[in-house]
Amino acid sequence: MLSQTSGVYDGIILGAGHNSLVLQAYLSKAGLRIQESCAWSHEIKLEVD
Repeated sequence: MLSQTSGVYDGIILGAGHNSLVLQAYLSKAGLRIQESCAWSHEIKLEVD
């Protein structure tokens, strides 16, 4: 099992528009670890039950 801070992801989503966030939600719900990246400096951590 990977730790939450291991830095290993199943995928990377480039962009932070609403479509990217919806995709991130679907993939997270499916159990994949996703890193979101965009042009400005912030990090979004999405947890879906």
